[in-house]
Amino acid sequence: MAELIKNPVQAPKILSIEEFIFSYSSLKQADNLQQIFMLYKIYKNYVQDEDFDAFYAWGTLLLKDYDEIDRYLVNAPQLFAHLKAIKEIDSEFGEEIKTHFQAEQLSENEPDFLQKRFLQLWEIFRSLYFDYKTYLQSQNLAYPGMAYREVAEKCTDGKTLISAQNHLVFVGFNALSKAEEQIIQAHVNAGLATVYWDADLYYLENEREEAGHFIRQAIKKLPPTENWKFDNNLRTEPKTINIIGVPLKVGQAKALGVEVKKYFSENTYMENAAVVLPDENLLLPVLHSLPHDKLNIYSTSGYPLANTSFYALCEHLFALQENLVHERKAWYFKDVIAVLSHPFIRSRNHAEVKELVDKIEDEEWIYVEQGAVEHLFTCPILKIVFHEVTNTQSLYEYITSVYENILAETSGLGVSEKIMMAEVKTLLQSLRKVLHNHDLHITKNTFIRLFREHAAKARVPMSSPKDNALQVMGVLETRSLHFDTVFMPSVNEGTMPGSKRNYSYIPYEMRKMYSLPTFDEQDALYAYYFFRLLQGAKEIFLFYNSETGSKGEEKSRYIRQVEYYLTKENPNLKIQHRYYSLPLKTQSPQEIIIEKDTQYFERISAKSAHSGLSPSLISSYFTCSLQFLINHVIQLRAKEDISEDMDASQLGILYHGVMEKLYEALTHGANNQGPIEAVAAA
Repeated sequence: MAELIKNPVQAPKILSIEEFIFSYSSLKQADNLQQIFMLYKIYKNYVQDEDFDAFYAWGTLLLKDYDEIDRYLVNAPQLFAHLKAIKEIDSEFGEEIKTHFQAEQLSENEPDFLQKRFLQLWEIFRSLYFDYKTYLQSQNLAYPGMAYREVAEKCTDGKTLISAQNHLVFVGFNALSKAEEQIIQAHVNAGLATVYWDADLYYLENEREEAGHFIRQAIKKLPPTENWKFDNNLRTEPKTINIIGVPLKVGQAKALGVEVKKYFSENTYMENAAVVLPDENLLLPVLHSLPHDKLNIYSTSGYPLANTSFYALCEHLFALQENLVHERKAWYFKDVIAVLSHPFIRSRNHAEVKELVDKIEDEEWIYVEQGAVEHLFTCPILKIVFHEVTNTQSLYEYITSVYENILAETSGLGVSEKIMMAEVKTLLQSLRKVLHNHDLHITKNTFIRLFREHAAKARVPMSSPKDNALQVMGVLETRSLHFDTVFMPSVNEGTMPGSKRNYSYIPYEMRKMYSLPTFDEQDALYAYYFFRLLQGAKEIFLFYNSETGSKGEEKSRYIRQVEYYLTKENPNLKIQHRYYSLPLKTQSPQEIIIEKDTQYFERISAKSAHSGLSPSLISSYFTCSLQFLINHVIQLRAKEDISEDMDASQLGILYHGVMEKLYEALTHGANNQGPIEAVAAA
């Protein structure tokens, strides 16, 4: 665009489709928390005896269904009537009920209750939908699908959203909802909009290729502008596709780093190169594997809030409170050790903290009494940490106090660490604010659950954009972007494409009947993202997990399609297969010789005189004399994990102790007592 413009002009307004919809809606967007709390408020008009904790699990699913019903302009009353009729039949089958209410973890011993609850939901499904929308409108709010339906209904009978002096350009769309299609259609018909499709003739003209599924359907109603020509790059342009098998996910991250370093040692221009992550859990391993000393790297994905150090401490604190035995005021040992071992805590009062951790491990405490930690309360943060939390408000104050203490007392905190800590606190504040605004009282466990779910999606910006930088991004972020060089790990089934999960209260057959999206469309979406990246690229590196039998993660079908179909269509396509393997280092064992001196034999004699030489002790000598020396003579033993249950070794010790006392009592006589009475007396 910049090359075509010769004179200064005003830049066009650029919006995402959701921003565009809400700019023409009379309602404001309600955030996810507001939506679920408001739905619960309306639900309480129908069912008074269900608290928010039980409602939340299936309420979020209900919201998703409501959103799709509106986005796809479904005749809601008709759908609900059909649903109710089907569910009345399904209620006769217990297994069907259990499947739908699995999220609530209802007892299998309550079939009558299940049947009643199952039918009760479908009785109110329709009324709840309309009452919920009415309530949102009264608050001048909407969920996205509701706004989509409102704006789409404004675009009927030749009506449009803009005047003749304006023009809309829709760029890079693929899977359109019915509402989006109706809005765009109205403006195209009126000559007020142009649509530019980003697709390649290879998958557009070939019905076998699911990548072109959505655009093939869309261009029947919304053809591109007259002069627009679809790419034919996948059939004609020279491309090199490197298909690289690497065992394990972390192995792929390491191999990607090697390939990036090798590639850019020969190609210095990086601005049109990207690392695309179908599995965003690989973000940190990939970033650690890339050669930062050689390249500028910019991640558009942001750093996962759930991976920050302060969030990890929050998780330990939540576990500490969740597993507290209130009657004894005793803390579970694993939670205590996890909290005390965290860097933010360990750095305070280090000697006393280490002493307590050693005592817990040496004496094998399962629960740590409050009295055992009170001597640490000279350190303010430890006095805060080992404080019992009873409700949601005190939980919020608890985490806030820890946050403020760390911020004030910890030296050497970097700017990035402070920003990440502030993001955690902001999330807590937003949760608390929404709860207060809706006058909702939830348990601390539900508060923790909400916090975890929202933290899992939160991202902290990692860096500002850099010139000539290699970009690291997720698959969805690549829409409408083209790169000359693409590196993509995790090209395995279950990741690319994703697993077929479509949680909904609306059955698959009914979703098909009402043209609602199913997992079939999900496969077509992933195929489009994959082949659209390939159509613009010249050099592609595809990494997949080559480890056999690793939870069914076989090579992605998209790689197979490239190998078997694309190669036949494009004579200029070059496929290169490579494999990485884990290096096996062989090392000759080094002989260790320790002379048996007088001290050695003295210790053996002392041990024999004290407790005797058991068969297992003698066996350990013949198994490995060095290990025998270390464990039983010098007595240097590794710390054993605290066992919460009695293992075979402990049971053996107990049994030997009982038998020893029994024989001692029998040997010395016990005033004519029986064997059991003799042991009890001993």
